[in-house]
Amino acid sequence: LVFVVGKLDGLMVVGIRRHNADDIVATALAVEPMKFVYRGRIAVFSVTVLHDDRIVLVAEQRPDASEEDSFQWMSRVLQAVDSIHQVGVYCLALVPANTLPKAPLGGIHISETKQRFLEGLLHPCNVLMCPHTCVTNLPKPRQKQPEVGPASMIVGNLVAGKRIAQASGRELAHVEDSDQARKFLFLPDVLQWRAHTTPDHPLFLLLNAKGTVTSTATCVQL
Repeated sequence: LVFVVGKLDGLMVVGIRRHNADDIVATALAVEPMKFVYRGRIAVFSVTVLHDDRIVLVAEQRPDASEEDSFQWMSRVLQAVDSIHQVGVYCLALVPANTLPKAPLGGIHISETKQRFLEGLLHPCNVLMCPHTCVTNLPKPRQKQPEVGPASMIVGNLVAGKRIAQASGRELAHVEDSDQARKFLFLPDVLQWRAHTTPDHPLFLLLNAKGTVTSTATCVQL
Protein backbone atom coordinates (compact mmCIF):
# COMPACT_ATOMS: atom_id res chain seq x y z
CA LEU A 1 0.00 0.00 0.00
CA VAL A 2 1.15 3.51 -0.80
CA PHE A 3 -0.24 6.49 1.08
CA VAL A 4 0.26 9.85 -0.61
CA VAL A 5 0.60 12.43 2.15
CA GLY A 6 1.84 15.41 0.15
CA LYS A 7 3.98 16.75 -2.64
CA LEU A 8 7.74 16.95 -2.59
CA ASP A 9 7.52 20.61 -3.61
CA GLY A 10 5.69 21.36 -0.38
CA LEU A 11 8.30 19.76 1.89
CA MET A 12 9.93 22.25 4.24
CA VAL A 13 12.75 21.60 6.69
CA VAL A 14 12.49 24.11 9.52
CA GLY A 15 15.07 23.63 12.21
CA ILE A 16 15.51 19.87 12.45
CA ARG A 17 11.91 18.93 11.64
CA ARG A 18 10.13 18.40 8.35
CA HIS A 19 6.79 19.98 7.61
CA ASN A 20 4.44 19.76 4.65
CA ALA A 21 2.87 22.88 3.23
CA ASP A 22 -0.45 21.10 2.60
CA ASP A 23 -0.74 20.24 6.31
CA ILE A 24 -0.24 23.86 7.32
CA VAL A 25 -2.74 25.01 4.68
CA ALA A 26 -5.29 22.56 6.08
CA THR A 27 -4.69 23.89 9.58
CA ALA A 28 -5.16 27.48 8.42
CA LEU A 29 -8.34 26.60 6.54
CA ALA A 30 -9.74 24.98 9.67
CA VAL A 31 -9.80 28.40 11.36
CA GLU A 32 -13.15 29.78 10.12
CA PRO A 33 -12.38 29.31 6.41
CA MET A 34 -15.74 30.32 4.92
CA LYS A 35 -15.88 33.54 6.91
CA PHE A 36 -12.49 34.96 6.02
CA VAL A 37 -10.32 33.22 3.37
CA TYR A 38 -11.45 33.92 -0.18
CA ARG A 39 -12.21 30.56 -1.85
CA GLY A 40 -9.63 28.83 0.34
CA ARG A 41 -6.72 30.39 -1.55
CA ILE A 42 -3.71 30.01 0.75
CA ALA A 43 -0.05 29.63 -0.18
CA VAL A 44 2.57 28.28 2.22
CA PHE A 45 6.30 28.23 1.45
CA SER A 46 9.61 28.72 3.20
CA VAL A 47 12.25 31.43 2.92
CA THR A 48 15.80 31.49 4.23
CA VAL A 49 16.38 33.86 7.14
CA LEU A 50 19.67 33.74 9.06
CA HIS A 51 20.81 30.48 7.45
CA ASP A 52 17.59 28.64 8.29
CA ASP A 53 14.21 28.15 6.62
CA ARG A 54 11.19 30.06 7.96
CA ILE A 55 7.54 29.50 7.12
CA VAL A 56 5.58 32.15 5.24
CA LEU A 57 1.80 31.96 4.86
CA VAL A 58 0.01 34.11 2.28
CA ALA A 59 -3.78 34.11 2.00
CA GLU A 60 -6.40 35.98 0.01
CA GLN A 61 -8.92 37.62 2.30
CA ARG A 62 -12.55 38.27 1.47
CA PRO A 63 -13.37 41.74 0.11
CA ASP A 64 -15.72 42.50 2.99
CA ALA A 65 -13.22 41.54 5.74
CA SER A 66 -12.29 44.30 8.16
CA GLU A 67 -8.86 44.96 9.62
CA GLU A 68 -9.99 43.76 13.03
CA ASP A 69 -11.27 40.49 11.57
CA SER A 70 -7.99 40.07 9.68
CA PHE A 71 -5.77 40.28 12.72
CA GLN A 72 -8.07 38.10 14.80
CA TRP A 73 -7.91 35.42 12.11
CA MET A 74 -4.13 35.71 11.80
CA SER A 75 -3.69 35.40 15.56
CA ARG A 76 -5.81 32.25 15.62
CA VAL A 77 -3.86 30.77 12.71
CA LEU A 78 -0.56 31.37 14.50
CA GLN A 79 -1.85 29.67 17.64
CA ALA A 80 -3.25 26.72 15.67
CA VAL A 81 -0.04 26.15 13.70
CA ASP A 82 2.06 26.40 16.84
CA SER A 83 -0.12 23.97 18.82
CA ILE A 84 -0.63 21.41 16.05
CA HIS A 85 2.70 21.49 14.19
CA GLN A 86 4.96 22.88 16.96
CA VAL A 87 6.48 25.42 14.58
CA GLY A 88 6.28 29.19 14.37
CA VAL A 89 5.19 31.19 11.33
CA TYR A 90 7.70 33.83 10.32
CA CYS A 91 5.32 35.96 8.26
CA LEU A 92 1.57 35.84 7.69
CA ALA A 93 0.44 38.14 4.87
CA LEU A 94 -3.08 38.85 3.62
CA VAL A 95 -3.62 40.08 0.07
CA PRO A 96 -6.80 41.21 -1.69
CA ALA A 97 -8.91 38.64 -3.50
CA ASN A 98 -7.76 37.40 -6.92
CA THR A 99 -4.28 38.91 -6.62
CA LEU A 100 -2.13 35.79 -6.16
CA PRO A 101 -0.66 34.33 -9.35
CA LYS A 102 -2.54 31.33 -10.72
CA ALA A 103 -1.15 28.04 -11.94
CA PRO A 104 -2.28 26.52 -15.30
CA LEU A 105 -4.70 24.21 -13.45
CA GLY A 106 -6.31 27.08 -11.55
CA GLY A 107 -4.51 26.78 -8.22
CA ILE A 108 -2.01 29.17 -6.71
CA HIS A 109 1.40 29.37 -8.36
CA ILE A 110 3.58 28.82 -5.28
CA SER A 111 6.98 29.58 -6.82
CA GLU A 112 5.72 32.80 -8.40
CA THR A 113 4.11 33.84 -5.11
CA LYS A 114 7.39 33.21 -3.29
CA GLN A 115 9.31 35.23 -5.86
CA ARG A 116 6.93 38.16 -5.48
CA PHE A 117 7.26 37.93 -1.70
CA LEU A 118 11.05 38.06 -1.88
CA GLU A 119 10.97 40.97 -4.32
CA GLY A 120 8.37 42.88 -2.33
CA LEU A 121 5.74 42.75 -5.07
CA LEU A 122 2.91 41.08 -3.17
CA HIS A 123 1.49 44.38 -1.85
CA PRO A 124 -0.35 42.82 1.12
CA CYS A 125 -3.09 44.71 2.90
CA ASN A 126 -2.33 43.14 6.31
CA VAL A 127 0.93 41.66 7.54
CA LEU A 128 1.80 39.96 10.82
CA MET A 129 5.50 39.28 11.41
CA CYS A 130 6.48 36.96 14.24
CA PRO A 131 10.28 36.57 14.12
CA HIS A 132 10.51 36.14 17.90
CA THR A 133 8.62 32.83 17.75
CA CYS A 134 10.58 31.17 14.95
CA VAL A 135 14.01 32.80 14.70
CA THR A 136 15.84 31.08 17.53
CA ASN A 137 19.40 31.24 16.19
CA LEU A 138 19.97 34.96 16.60
CA PRO A 139 23.58 35.86 17.39
CA LYS A 140 24.23 36.89 20.95
CA PRO A 141 25.07 40.55 21.56
CA ARG A 142 28.68 41.39 22.06
CA GLN A 143 29.77 41.64 25.64
CA LYS A 144 32.45 43.99 26.84
CA GLN A 145 35.54 42.02 27.67
CA PRO A 146 37.14 42.74 31.03
CA GLU A 147 40.39 44.62 31.00
CA VAL A 148 43.60 42.67 31.33
CA GLY A 149 44.73 42.86 34.92
CA PRO A 150 48.06 42.04 36.56
CA ALA A 151 46.99 38.49 37.38
CA SER A 152 46.03 37.82 33.77
CA MET A 153 49.35 39.18 32.57
CA ILE A 154 51.23 36.93 34.98
CA VAL A 155 49.28 33.90 33.78
CA GLY A 156 49.92 34.89 30.18
CA ASN A 157 53.64 35.17 30.81
CA LEU A 158 53.65 31.77 32.48
CA VAL A 159 51.84 30.19 29.54
CA ALA A 160 54.24 31.85 27.10
CA GLY A 161 57.19 30.48 29.04
CA LYS A 162 58.56 33.87 30.08
CA ARG A 163 60.59 34.28 33.24
CA ILE A 164 58.68 36.42 35.72
CA ALA A 165 61.09 36.13 38.67
CA GLN A 166 64.61 35.13 39.43
CA ALA A 167 66.82 34.79 42.48
CA SER A 168 70.50 35.57 42.77
CA GLY A 169 72.95 35.61 45.65
CA ARG A 170 76.42 34.69 46.72
CA GLU A 171 77.86 31.72 48.42
CA LEU A 172 78.37 31.94 52.14
CA ALA A 173 81.75 31.18 53.51
CA HIS A 174 82.24 27.77 55.04
CA VAL A 175 82.20 27.63 58.79
CA GLU A 176 85.69 26.29 59.02
CA ASP A 177 87.03 28.99 56.68
CA SER A 178 85.65 32.05 58.42
CA ASP A 179 85.38 32.70 62.11
CA GLN A 180 83.08 35.67 61.46
CA ALA A 181 80.56 33.59 59.47
CA ARG A 182 80.37 31.12 62.37
CA LYS A 183 78.71 33.84 64.44
CA PHE A 184 75.73 34.24 62.06
CA LEU A 185 74.05 30.88 61.62
CA PHE A 186 70.43 32.18 61.75
CA LEU A 187 68.62 34.42 59.27
CA PRO A 188 67.92 37.35 61.66
CA ASP A 189 71.59 37.47 62.59
CA VAL A 190 72.65 37.38 58.94
CA LEU A 191 70.25 40.20 58.03
CA GLN A 192 71.52 42.37 60.87
CA TRP A 193 75.09 41.72 59.81
CA ARG A 194 74.29 42.57 56.17
CA ALA A 195 72.47 45.74 57.25
CA HIS A 196 75.69 46.97 58.87
CA THR A 197 78.14 45.80 56.24
CA THR A 198 76.17 46.32 52.96
CA PRO A 199 73.05 48.35 53.82
CA ASP A 200 72.22 49.48 50.24
CA HIS A 201 72.56 46.10 48.60
CA PRO A 202 69.14 45.15 47.04
CA LEU A 203 67.98 41.72 48.04
CA PHE A 204 64.53 41.77 46.34
CA LEU A 205 63.30 43.42 43.14
CA LEU A 206 59.66 43.82 42.09
CA LEU A 207 59.16 43.89 38.31
CA ASN A 208 56.07 44.85 36.33
CA ALA A 209 54.77 43.16 33.18
CA LYS A 210 57.27 45.05 31.01
CA GLY A 211 60.23 43.91 33.10
CA THR A 212 60.83 47.30 34.70
CA VAL A 213 61.81 47.52 38.36
CA THR A 214 58.99 49.10 40.33
CA SER A 215 60.17 48.49 43.89
CA THR A 216 63.22 47.23 45.73
CA ALA A 217 64.08 45.95 49.19
CA THR A 218 67.61 46.51 50.50
CA CYS A 219 69.40 44.87 53.36
CA VAL A 220 68.72 47.69 55.76
CA GLN A 221 65.00 47.74 54.85
CA LEU A 222 64.66 44.05 55.55
